[in-house]
Amino acid sequence: MEERKIKIRPLLDSLNEATFLREYLSACGIADIDAYLNPDTITYQSSDMYKNMDVAMLLLKQHLTKMSKIAVLCDTDSDGWCSCFIICDMLRRLSAEYKPFFHTVARAHGIKVDSSDKVIDGILKYKPSLLIIPDASADRESCQTLREHNCDVIILDHHSYDFSNNPYAVIVNCLQQPETNQAASGALVASKFANAALGNDEDIYADLVAMSLISDVMDLRSLENRAYINQWQKDYEQFVNNKISS
Repeated sequence: MEERKIKIRPLLDSLNEATFLREYLSACGIADIDAYLNPDTITYQSSDMYKNMDVAMLLLKQHLTKMSKIAVLCDTDSDGWCSCFIICDMLRRLSAEYKPFFHTVARAHGIKVDSSDKVIDGILKYKPSLLIIPDASADRESCQTLREHNCDVIILDHHSYDFSNNPYAVIVNCLQQPETNQAASGALVASKFANAALGNDEDIYADLVAMSLISDVMDLRSLENRAYINQWQKDYEQFVNNKISS
């Protein structure tokens, strides 16, 4: 979203309690103020809006049918952990044979063959037929190496890079099309994929998505992000109230 420098002083000088909140939200760049103030009315975007989602879904189903071994790469931050859990839980529910892999250095992102991070060595030793990379990417050379070892690659991400420069992976990214949530987290993209694979009408991973949005400091002017946070707050309040009353 476009960054805005909000001039607070003019708003304060003409402060009207009845209209101040709406004027402030408008100055923040929020177009649909009614929806923002009433997040229960906001609906989540469909996974069908994401480019290559259908291709990634077909590839996953092909490997599930063949009972392939599937590897999942876990990124090193909170969004990465939430994303990895979502994909692993999806695979568990689908009765797939899978294994998560973790970076061998403290700060690593995605896969690079020439990196000091040797996570790709462990993945190749496992000999999967499919690698799913949520909340991260892999460079062209790494994906080519994986394909040469008969391993397909699905990337579920929200970071910006040249999407056209990697023909060796199926890339699903919120930034590939302007109509999807441009402020999505990696876990949000992973949840779109997982819920579609499971045939869910509702997002069963909304709590993890909300956690990832907060930890990755994603733009909460996004109505979809606002809806996820609102749902998480409601679910948490209900959980606490149930504990108190029990």
